[in-house]
Amino acid sequence: PSLLYGGWVFAAAAFSGAALLHHWRFRVPVDLALVAGGGIGVLLALISAIAPAQSQAYINPILAVCGLSVFALALRLDMRDPRRLTRRSDAAFWLHLLAAGLIVHPVFRGLVGTAGAFGTAQSLIILGLFAALGIVALVIDRRALLVSALSYAGIAVAYLISQSVSGDLSLPLALLGLAILVLALSAGWRALRRALLPALPLGRWRDRLPPIEATPA
Repeated sequence: PSLLYGGWVFAAAAFSGAALLHHWRFRVPVDLALVAGGGIGVLLALISAIAPAQSQAYINPILAVCGLSVFALALRLDMRDPRRLTRRSDAAFWLHLLAAGLIVHPVFRGLVGTAGAFGTAQSLIILGLFAALGIVALVIDRRALLVSALSYAGIAVAYLISQSVSGDLSLPLALLGLAILVLALSAGWRALRRALLPALPLGRWRDRLPPIEATPA
């Protein structure tokens, strides 16, 4: 295994280096997300080569920490261009997409376990986390976190509905609930931001966030 993962270290490093060269030459916004993805690949391969058992046991926390690091980088780019007029905003968009998957999936997968067993407690926790992610998404005006968590929220809603109605109705009702949620967020995004932002103690960060009338991404 150490030899196999050692090869992946060089492969991921080469991938990241190629993306970095491409960005240096062409300034394509997605390149920074590719560089970050390659860097995470190097880290995971190194950990797997050095301590394969521990890497499997702690894979979810490792991925979550990587996701938070990418999220911090994306947020830094966003705050340097709050009105989203430059390439920084485009690069941040792709970084947010990468970070969302790395944050959401390990956290939610850790809640439901490898067997994917849902219970009432897990479902309520998942919906609570989904609401928290929704607040973060509204504050930073990025929808990637919500999109990544939507499938888990749907499964949790379906489970809760199945506890009180027949199995034939639980799935359609869950899909209907998610459809209403998505439509409400799409139609009322700016109104929700307008109501939420003044109520939060953001302090000096408020001026570094996108204006309320900005187009969401």
